[in-house]
Amino acid sequence: MILRPDNRVNLKRMNEPIPTSEEPITEIEQSYVVRELRLTDVPQVEQIARQWVRFPPETGPVIEEEVQEMIELMQESIKLQNNRHYFVSTDKAENVVGFVCLADLEPKMQQFSTTENPIELKNLYVQQGKRRGKGVGSALYNFAKDWSRAKGYTEIILNSGPRYKKTGWPFYQIIIGDPIGMLKDFYGPGNGAPVWREDL
Repeated sequence: MILRPDNRVNLKRMNEPIPTSEEPITEIEQSYVVRELRLTDVPQVEQIARQWVRFPPETGPVIEEEVQEMIELMQESIKLQNNRHYFVSTDKAENVVGFVCLADLEPKMQQFSTTENPIELKNLYVQQGKRRGKGVGSALYNFAKDWSRAKGYTEIILNSGPRYKKTGWPFYQIIIGDPIGMLKDFYGPGNGAPVWREDL
């Protein structure tokens, strides 16, 4: 089944309310550069991943297996051994403050595509302390859209698991709008994921 844009899901009408951020989005406080991931960036990227790949979210233990799988995928990507594309955001001192990953759309996400050449946003993480109003997440997302458009992709699609209900969901709600659907039990029984899409 293909979901059209007018099938958007209002999570406020479901039992999955999207929390609102306590801090309003402000203008960017400093300039960030977004570029391709380099091998020398991987240690800093791993530290950012370790801040977020936890359960319970943010405060629980790191999910080591998931972090290591992510690092392996990055290293393969740098060697052009998979279909993933990683980009990092750096500050003026060349410190990595966030990263984003794009890849071919996985089969379970195909039902949400409405154009001929979609791409999936797999990860978008920002260093703790650089979130909310700093402009890092928006810079990464906008770069991902621009890069994808330049490569001939026609839409960007993503899902965000319940682990990020208080962080990722409000972010995508602000920059994209209401989700267009839900992936039921995508991350296990009772752990559905809202899906967003945007034409390029």
